[in-house]
Amino acid sequence: MIEETSIIYTAKTQRSSRLNHEVIILDLETEEYYGSQWVGATIWILLSQPRTVKEIRELILSRYQVDPHQCDRDLMNFLLQLQANGLIKLSPSPSPLSLLLHRVTRKVEKLLNNILNSEPGWGSQYLKFSAQAGATMMSKLPYQTPVLTYCGSNHPSLYG
Repeated sequence: MIEETSIIYTAKTQRSSRLNHEVIILDLETEEYYGSQWVGATIWILLSQPRTVKEIRELILSRYQVDPHQCDRDLMNFLLQLQANGLIKLSPSPSPLSLLLHRVTRKVEKLLNNILNSEPGWGSQYLKFSAQAGATMMSKLPYQTPVLTYCGSNHPSLYG
C-alpha cells in the first residue's frame, strides 16, 4: 500500500527519456513502452530521486493550478498505475534512520541550490528577469490529470 510517508523511486529495470513535456518509459524486462505528459512527466522526473509521496504532492501543488484533494486522488492513482506496471518501487514503512537520512539529504540539496542561486552568474540573472517580468512569470501552470499510457511492445512473441 502506498502511504504519504512511502519513499518511492524508479525501478532499475526501466529506462526513460524526456521529450519536451512528455516522457517515454521502457520496461527492460517486459520490453513494453509507456508514456506520460505534463503532470505525469513531472512526477516521473521527480521520481528520478527517491521521494516521499508527501514531497511529490507538495511539489505538484506548488507548480500547478490544482485543488489539493484532486491532486491527492490523481497522484495516488498515477503512482498505483506505475506500481502495477512495475515501473516504481517503494519503501512502505521506512525506518526512523532512513527517514532522517532522507530529510538531511533534502536539506543539503536545498542549501546547495540556495548557494548556487545566490552566486552571480548562476541564478541571480534569472531572479532579476523574473522580478522584471512581473507576476505572470510566477504563476502556476495549468493542471492535467496524470495518466500512464501504454504505447506498445518490442517483444518478438507479439509479432507472431
